[in-house]
Amino acid sequence: MEKIIIATGASERTLPFGNWSAPGVMSAGALQSLAKEYGVIPGKKIVIAGSGVFAMPVAKTIKKVAKDLGTRVEVSIIEAQSLFRWWRNTFAFLLNPSKIIEAIGFVMFMKGNDVKTLSKTIITEGKIDAGQIIGVEIARVKSDLRQDQIKKSLSADLIATSFGFIPDMTLASILGLERKFLHGDAVVFVDGNQRTSLDGVWAAGEITGIGGHELAISEGAIAARDLLKKGHRSRGSYFSTALLKWRRMRQQFFAAGLAKIYPVSKGWIESLDDSTIVCRCEEVRAGEIRESASELGADSARTAKLFTRAGMGLCQGRICQKNVKEIIDFMRGDVPNATDANRETVRPIGGVVTLGGLSD
Repeated sequence: MEKIIIATGASERTLPFGNWSAPGVMSAGALQSLAKEYGVIPGKKIVIAGSGVFAMPVAKTIKKVAKDLGTRVEVSIIEAQSLFRWWRNTFAFLLNPSKIIEAIGFVMFMKGNDVKTLSKTIITEGKIDAGQIIGVEIARVKSDLRQDQIKKSLSADLIATSFGFIPDMTLASILGLERKFLHGDAVVFVDGNQRTSLDGVWAAGEITGIGGHELAISEGAIAARDLLKKGHRSRGSYFSTALLKWRRMRQQFFAAGLAKIYPVSKGWIESLDDSTIVCRCEEVRAGEIRESASELGADSARTAKLFTRAGMGLCQGRICQKNVKEIIDFMRGDVPNATDANRETVRPIGGVVTLGGLSD
């Protein structure tokens, strides 16, 4: 029988705001890729906005590449959560001491390279002139992302936004693997050896829960050893597998702590203007999605897509599906099956492609 390990990773999550479809707005991951892979920094006053630890390595990459290029770049980080929330992950830091060193390194780099940071703040609108970003309007928010209505403006010519990552469940949906909710995301359900609900299929990495590349490596190693039955051959193999599972547990504990520090609560929906575009591909606005729930009976991202075309564009919902689902759930309130992890599916046409086929 064929055996496979699926590790399809994740896509970056963004939250919509006014004019976020204008030139000069991109995901933080796209900005990092441009700088790291191609040596391109498409702005001089860059604002990295959202929530989570990803903003720090992006800012570090930008500053380092700019130094190598001999150019001056201003970088500001706008974080939606309070920095004082880090105490919630104290025990996880003790279990993962390397993370303490990593965090200190980032803080020192930010201070030494004049990276400005605003906390408990989000972007409400990108200010444009002649179709180009010239600044941002920002507002203070509570921990559930509801606005405090204290607003001001900052100068910027590039906005990079990221609110963490969403597991890519495309292949898992095609295979019909059982899913569960973990920290608000639908993820593949696996046992202690990374086995899924389907015989001969293992899963590892972000599709079993967002946790970063180190956790993904640990899960992949456990899945591979179980697939090859290495953990059952000798006492030494069993001990190695046990060490891997201990490392995985420590890393999962740290990931769970990050989820508590940087939650993306649904309070952002309350202040979302009806005119704001949610689906960039099809230019579907928030008001249309709300109306699909209140007037047409949409009860999921899929049914909202049928009424509004949100998610039918080039990205096939990778950018907007999570946001559309949360808007629909928010409109409907606490209803049966709204929290069923197996209810929402992403099932484009898929098939097997060999390495030989790709090379041809």
